[in-house]
Amino acid sequence: MHRKVAAALLAVLALGVTSCGSGDKTLSRAELVRQVEVACREAQRSVQRQQSASRSAGGEATARFLDAVLSGQRVIVARIKHYDASGEAKTDFATFKQAVQQRLALFERVRAAGSGRIPAAIRAVQREAEALALRIQDSTTRLGIQGCS
Repeated sequence: MHRKVAAALLAVLALGVTSCGSGDKTLSRAELVRQVEVACREAQRSVQRQQSASRSAGGEATARFLDAVLSGQRVIVARIKHYDASGEAKTDFATFKQAVQQRLALFERVRAAGSGRIPAAIRAVQREAEALALRIQDSTTRLGIQGCS
C-alpha cells in the first residue's frame, strides 16, 4: 500500500516538475536537440555499464535490467529537466519532457512491485508504456532528435 502511494506521489511530482517554468534555460532547437542526444548517449552508457556489471539469472536478472533502465531514465530526466525550447519546438519538447518523466515514474512503479512481481507489474502497465513510447517517438521525430526513444 505504501509503495502505491509513493509511486503515485512520484508521478505527481514528475508532472509538477514539467509545469514549473522557473529556472528553466531556453535553448534553440538545434542546441536542444544536441543536449537531448548527449543526455541519451550518457543514459545508454549508464545502462550498458550496469548491465555488464550484473550477472544475475531469472527474476533477479529482470530486476537488475530494470534497475539499469531506471538509471538511464534518471540520467535523461536530470539532464533535460531545466531546459525549455523556444518557437515551434516549445510544444514538442514539453511533450517529450513530460512523457520521459512519466515513463520514469511508470518504471519506478514497476520496480516497486518487487523482483518476483515485476512481470505482472509490466503486464499491468504495458498499454500505458506503449502510449508513452509513442508520444516520445512522435516528439523526437518532430524535433529531429536521433537515437533517443
